[in-house]
Amino acid sequence: MSGLSHINLITDDPIDLFSSWYENVKTCSTELTNVCCFSTISLDNKPRSRHVLLREYDKTGFIFMSDNRSRKSKEIAKDNSASVCIYWIYKNEINETIWRQIRIEGHVEELARDKVEQIYNDEPLYAKIRSHLCHQDAVVDWNQMKKQHDELLKKVEAKEISLAIPDHFVGYKVVPRWMEFYESKDSFIADRLEFIKNINDDTWKNQRLAA
Repeated sequence: MSGLSHINLITDDPIDLFSSWYENVKTCSTELTNVCCFSTISLDNKPRSRHVLLREYDKTGFIFMSDNRSRKSKEIAKDNSASVCIYWIYKNEINETIWRQIRIEGHVEELARDKVEQIYNDEPLYAKIRSHLCHQDAVVDWNQMKKQHDELLKKVEAKEISLAIPDHFVGYKVVPRWMEFYESKDSFIADRLEFIKNINDDTWKNQRLAA
């Protein structure tokens, strides 16, 4: 069996298509659906990638959180070019196996502090402890860190301290200038849609690409 997949274009804005796909996979999959590969340019001009959690998105971009003492933050400060890749495999409502990939390229902007505080306040306890405990990318002794973690947790549970937002907890938004959507199902040949942003008026043009 063979066939051609077809991506249904909702509007000329790729964020609308992203939203449609994201809501669909959240409905159909029990897996963690907001994991994405985030790539920056290292201080010695080499590609560097890691997985991060997509916290939010809107018409202007895609938000994740970090430690401003981390390697990625230093890399963003030097060169704010970045890319994101999200890949999902899941069964849809009619039991078809769906493969979907979204690639995003653009630049990174730091979030306003009030937005960062809003996100931090909604963090689960372990994430707040991590923000206070961990100096991201620093060399650590596991036993010492475990001791510090347990002491901190004990104080929080005893209500001796509250975990206010630390200064190094920051948020970033990837503002896209290029996006690509890839879709296939079962034994069908994949379809791809490429979106390119016009920097003069912020409109998008799109075209189909061969798989």
